[in-house]
Amino acid sequence: MGQKLEFLYLSAEDVRAAGGADLAATMAACEEAFRLFEAGECRELPTGKIHWNGEHAHRTGAKIAYVGGPVNAVGIKWIPANPDNPKERNLPRAIGQIILTDPVSVVPRAIMDGTIINAVRTAAVGGLFAKYLAKPGAESVSVIGTGPIGRNQLNAILLAVPTIRRVYVYDLVPERSERFAADKGAEFPELEFHVSSTARECIEAGDIISTATVTAPEDAYIEYEWLRPGAVVINTSANDTKMETFQGAAACLSHSREKPGNNLRADAARCYQEGILPSEKLVHISEVITGKQPARLNPDDVIISLPMGMAIMDMINAQRVYERARQLGIGRTLPLWEEVPWV
Repeated sequence: MGQKLEFLYLSAEDVRAAGGADLAATMAACEEAFRLFEAGECRELPTGKIHWNGEHAHRTGAKIAYVGGPVNAVGIKWIPANPDNPKERNLPRAIGQIILTDPVSVVPRAIMDGTIINAVRTAAVGGLFAKYLAKPGAESVSVIGTGPIGRNQLNAILLAVPTIRRVYVYDLVPERSERFAADKGAEFPELEFHVSSTARECIEAGDIISTATVTAPEDAYIEYEWLRPGAVVINTSANDTKMETFQGAAACLSHSREKPGNNLRADAARCYQEGILPSEKLVHISEVITGKQPARLNPDDVIISLPMGMAIMDMINAQRVYERARQLGIGRTLPLWEEVPWV
């Protein structure tokens, strides 16, 4: 006897209409994912990546995770990336798709655009790091890199740290800094916006430093001496922070729970391998969120954070979007098969 099976297809527009770009909701979901992770309710595989086309670093990877508890979802995000896309093709640097599956029947619940969820959850996690790691009463943010991630991450930091009064901006292209300050100044008229002429000038002014750049290892630029007492670096991009700065920081907060060096981001892994970043400095952010570890031992501690992507963030937000889409009747139902093809 036949058994028709269908799944929900959500385009990028559908994902947005179902709350995929809602930064506050994304932050709340990511925080819940960290709590479930610390409670042992989540599973995920290390990201497997392949690269091609040599120095252009075209790449793709798969992020696979199960989120238990009340979420109860398993899925995969496929996320190819080409750094040349924005300039050469007017396309996003990374274009993702997510397959969300029922963990019991293993029937696909949805196939959806993952580009919006990927971008927004990246910024949202940076905001969570700021919420839990910024020194009490932090008043200033330094933004290095004014692209989409930098813009969204500033919004996330402002949601997370309501004491912010001043924003300092630096980009290698001065016109972008000016445009960023003008746009965000109109969005947040209660804040002061300042365009910095150098990265150092920008960083020295910030209690929270947010980086969203494309920096090669040999071009690391953040000096420990530039950082104010109590500063936290939300290091979303790789290779911004010099090895000596990792060495000087009181702690390094990351997502990795594996053996140090196995799943740390490349810049921190180099520091670990050379003995500059000892294991006792490495703390998982979920331990801070759940109160198992203090964020800082004193207000003047300088903290480096590595808010890398975790698949559980993608899946918990994909499930949130899927549920909202079902409630609102958003998306298209497509057949997987008209009858069971093989039993």
